[in-house]
Amino acid sequence: MPVTRNLFLPLVSAVLLWIGFSTSALAAEPELEDSRISDGANGDGPLRAEDIAQWVEERIARPLDERNASAAMAVIVEDGDVRLAQQYGARDAIKGEPIGPDDQFIIASVTKTFTGLAILKLIEEGKIAALDDPANRYLERWKIPAPYGDEVTIGQLAAHNAGFEGPGFGSATGTQKNVPASPQFLNRMMPTVVRRPGRDVSYANYGIVALGILIEDVSGMTYADYVRTRLLEPLGMDNTIVNYDPTGGPALLHPVIWDEDGERYPPRVINDPYNGPAGSIQTTANDMATYLQALLGHRPDVLSPELLAAQRAPLATNDVRLEEAGPGVFATNFNGTKVYAHGGLFVGFRTSLAWAPDKDVGVFIAYAGGTDAFGSTDSNPGIATDVFMELVTGKRQPLKPLAKPLTDVQSLVGDYQGALRAITTREAIYGMTRATKVRVGDDGRLTINGDPYDEVAPGLFQGPPRGERPPWLISFQEGRMNFTKFVDYKVEGLANPNVFMPTALALLALAATGLAGLVGRGPSRWASTGIGLAAIVVAAVLVWPLYTDFNPTFELFAGSTWRWDIGSVAAWIWLIAGFFGLGLSVVDRRRGSIGSLALVHRLLVSVAALGLAWFAAGLNFLW
Repeated sequence: MPVTRNLFLPLVSAVLLWIGFSTSALAAEPELEDSRISDGANGDGPLRAEDIAQWVEERIARPLDERNASAAMAVIVEDGDVRLAQQYGARDAIKGEPIGPDDQFIIASVTKTFTGLAILKLIEEGKIAALDDPANRYLERWKIPAPYGDEVTIGQLAAHNAGFEGPGFGSATGTQKNVPASPQFLNRMMPTVVRRPGRDVSYANYGIVALGILIEDVSGMTYADYVRTRLLEPLGMDNTIVNYDPTGGPALLHPVIWDEDGERYPPRVINDPYNGPAGSIQTTANDMATYLQALLGHRPDVLSPELLAAQRAPLATNDVRLEEAGPGVFATNFNGTKVYAHGGLFVGFRTSLAWAPDKDVGVFIAYAGGTDAFGSTDSNPGIATDVFMELVTGKRQPLKPLAKPLTDVQSLVGDYQGALRAITTREAIYGMTRATKVRVGDDGRLTINGDPYDEVAPGLFQGPPRGERPPWLISFQEGRMNFTKFVDYKVEGLANPNVFMPTALALLALAATGLAGLVGRGPSRWASTGIGLAAIVVAAVLVWPLYTDFNPTFELFAGSTWRWDIGSVAAWIWLIAGFFGLGLSVVDRRRGSIGSLALVHRLLVSVAALGLAWFAAGLNFLW
C-alpha cells in the first residue's frame, strides 16, 4: 500500500484483554459445497456457479483453513435471486461450537447504510424537508456549532464533509448509556467542527452519530426502534438488531484470534447506544441477502425507487475522478459500472457490502477473528468484494500515464498531514506522529512515501500496483492531497510531524537529563529532578508505546485516560518547574552552590521543560 496509515481505526476499540485458554482445534468446517450456490432462477446474469464456487473457495475456505478467520459470512444476490447466503466456520472455535444460520455478526460501519436510509425515510415521511437543510433545524438535545459561519447540513453529516475532527475517546466503553443519550452526554462526547463544512470529505463516524441523534429527535423514537419499525420489520429481517446490549446478546458469535501465543478471544467490545448509528447492527447471512435485494430495488414497498435514487445521488467528493459520497454510501466506477459500497471494522469483525444496480448484483462478506483483533490482509473483506465485482464488470485496469506530464511536480513537494485525526483533544498527540512525504525522484517522477506515482490526468496521479486492487489514485489541489475518503494538507514548520516529533523528542531527551540534579546541590536541583522524572515517565507511558506493537489508541476508545492524565500532570510540572528552574539556577549560582557547567545544564533543562510545556499546550494537555 503506497500510503501507510491506519485510516479507519475502528470507531470502537478497547484494551486488548488477553485471556488464556487451552489450545483447541477450530470447529469442524462444513464443506463448501457447490450445492449451496443457487444456479439462479432467471439465468440471464453474468455470474456462473463455478465462478462463485471458486470465489467462495478463495475468499472463505482458504482464510478459514489458514486461520485468518474463525468464522465468515458470504452473501450473493443477482437478478432477484439469492445465489448464496451462508455462514461458515465456528460460533466459538475455542469451545468447538459450529456456526448456525441464526448466529449474528457485527457488521460495524456497514450500519451507516441503514442510517442513511433512515434519514431518507424521514424525508419520505415529510418529517425532514431536504438533505440541504441545516441539521440544527431538527436537532433538539444538542446543536452543532458553526465556527465558520456556515451551519452543517444533514447531507454534509451523511457524506462525511461536515468538518468534524476525528477523536475516538470513549467510543467503546462497553457500558450502557441512557437511551436516548442526554444532552449533557452529547455535549461531552461530540467532537468539534474544525474545518468549514462542505470543504472536503474526511471520514467521520461522528457525522453519522449526529444523524442518529437527529433521527431520534425528529421521530420521537430511539434510533434502534426507528430502524426496526421502518426498515428491519418491513423487510422481514427478523434476525437483525441494533445492539444496545454491552454483552453482545446471546446470538452474537465469539471471534477467535490466533498468534504466536496461541488462541484467545478478542475483547468483547460493543458500541454504546450513542454510537449505534455508526456501527452497532448485528445480523445474519439470510437477512443480509434480504437487505441486498432491497438495495437493488426488489422491495419497492419498503424502499421506493425515489428513495433509492436519493441514496445513490452523490452529495460530495474530494475529486470527481475519485469516489463519491452519498447518504451513508460511497460510489466508485468499475469499468463504467457504478458500484455502491461500504466497509466496516470493529474489534473482532470486518465486513464489506457492495452492489451494482445496473447489473442487479450485490455481495456482502464478513469475517470474524483471525490473526489479531482486527484480522489480517489475507482476509480483507474489501478486496473480496472488489474481486467479486470484477467477475461481473471485468477486471479494472490501471490508467495509462500521460505522454507528457502537465503538472509541475516540484510545486507539490512537501509534507502533508491527514485531516482524519483529533485536533482539539489530548489525542492530538497521535496525529502528530506521521506525515505523508511527497518528493521528486531522481527520474523526475513524483514519489509519495517513497513510491513512484505517474500523472494519468491533469493533477491526478496513479501509484504502483496494489496486489488484487487497482493502484491508488491521488489528486492534488490548493495545497492538499485528495483521497477518496479523506484529505491531507501540506504542513510546514512545527505543524509538520516530521519537524515536530524530532524536536519534541530532542527536548524530551534533554529534559530527562535533569535527573542528574539528584547528585547536585542547591534548591534548583529539585526543579531539575522533577523535570527529568516527568520526562522519563512521559517517554515510558506516551512515547515509547508509539514504537512498539501496543497502540494506546485502544485505551482511548475504551475510555481509559490514565496515560493522558499522566501527560497532563507532566506538562504542568514542566511549566512550573521550568520557570522555577530558571530562577533558582541563577540564585544557586549567586550563592556559589553550583558551578558554571551545572548552571548551564540546569538552565538548558529548564528551557527544554518550557519548550515541552509549550508543545503540550498545543496538544491540549494543559487544559
